Amino acid sequence: MTFRRVVAATDFSDTSAAALRAAARWSRHLGVPLVVIHSYDPAPIGPSAASPIPAWPTDAGARAIERAAKSQLAALAEGLLADVEHTVEAVAHPNPALGVSDFAKSDDLIVVGTHGRTGLGRILMGSVAEQTLRHAPCAVLVVRGEVDPERFPTKVVACTDFSDAARPAIEAASWVAKAFDVTVTVLHAETTEKWQQATFTADDQELAKVRSDLESALAAEHAAFLPPPVRVEFIVADHHAHGIVDHAAEAGVDLIVMATHGRTGLARLVIGSVAERVTRHAPCPVLVARSVAPS
Repeated sequence: MTFRRVVAATDFSDTSAAALRAAARWSRHLGVPLVVIHSYDPAPIGPSAASPIPAWPTDAGARAIERAAKSQLAALAEGLLADVEHTVEAVAHPNPALGVSDFAKSDDLIVVGTHGRTGLGRILMGSVAEQTLRHAPCAVLVVRGEVDPERFPTKVVACTDFSDAARPAIEAASWVAKAFDVTVTVLHAETTEKWQQATFTADDQELAKVRSDLESALAAEHAAFLPPPVRVEFIVADHHAHGIVDHAAEAGVDLIVMATHGRTGLARLVIGSVAERVTRHAPCPVLVARSVAPS
């Protein structure tokens, strides 16, 4: 897996500033340009109590908004990214998340922060990150919380369910391992219900063997993609996402790598819900690789 460029989205919040610093590190290690993008809704203005009918800015007004956005972007980038090759882009779009997604190409890496605001804006910022995950044509790195750009990532977990759809996560994790010289642990989470059904009559010795066989299968399947040694973990939890999030917190993981189909509607609820839940609740950044183009 290779990337043509890193596309870092910002809303000028502290959280997106942390995401920018992380994006700069990834850009340097990958050796590709960094593009800093701000997607904004250019219209309508209002409605308000004084003007109940929404109003759109004139062409001159729209150009002034774009110039102001680019100026703010340039000032932000100059302060945070002085040592990194970068360009800035201000994109007008009625949906900020779709503005970022439409700008990106299939071989880009989007970096976006989440929960960069408070109150209603905090919810909206979270939805921007999640909508970007659903609609982006490429991999998305969601940065949450404080990230040390000089260390991140150091402890990486790649999630798999043994399906072909999970393969992009392993490939992305392989790139991370090589680019940052870190070891990746392959993680498979099973639900408590399914585990109990499969092992209902097993004694402790048989359970231990089942776990050992699963871990061996994990290592063997992914040895061709990941640099040695291939570390594996098998966990059981009430829900796949809960198990992954809890494991990351307990093990001090600072990057979770997953894959999603990136579809919308019912297909997304079935296929992409685990990745979205993990991204929403993880204590660390999450890299979501794309299995197929979003629909």
